[in-house]
Amino acid sequence: MQARSNGARRWSRNDSRLEMTTTSVGGASVVEKLSFYNHTECECRERSEYDTTNEKPADQRVYRHQSSSPPQNMKKPPTRKPCRCPSEFTPRITEGVCQCNCFESNENCIKTRRGKGYFSLADRICIQKNECAMPNCEFGEYIKWQGKCPRKRDTFDAMTSYRANLSHRFRS
Repeated sequence: MQARSNGARRWSRNDSRLEMTTTSVGGASVVEKLSFYNHTECECRERSEYDTTNEKPADQRVYRHQSSSPPQNMKKPPTRKPCRCPSEFTPRITEGVCQCNCFESNENCIKTRRGKGYFSLADRICIQKNECAMPNCEFGEYIKWQGKCPRKRDTFDAMTSYRANLSHRFRS
């Protein structure tokens, strides 16, 4: 941002003035011109980096701009597997990590997450081959050899048997 001698500002590429309708606590609405400064650096990214369902392999992607050398600010995203989850779970990327969660309305997913149901054979294979991310279970980590999330009771039983084994060791 640069200041002129008369005190007026010259807007740089990172400054924006937008007209916004603001409503005060009393209920009156007023149109105000607000100034915003964009302090982030832009870069080009593949759309597929954000697509969690229809990821195409790199050799099948269509590029609008082909050149011998990429622009200076273009960073090639690291090749990353698409975020894929077991069938009842919903994929979501949070801080670059693929997570498999349930929507509140999906009763089957919630039952499975709580250990009250088993994953299908296809889902179990998908998880074993690391093609699907591990589901977020409610009461502990997904149990691969059982193909299910632990139940609340399983977690409680595991803790009590661990404590019993621990106290038994100290007695002998």
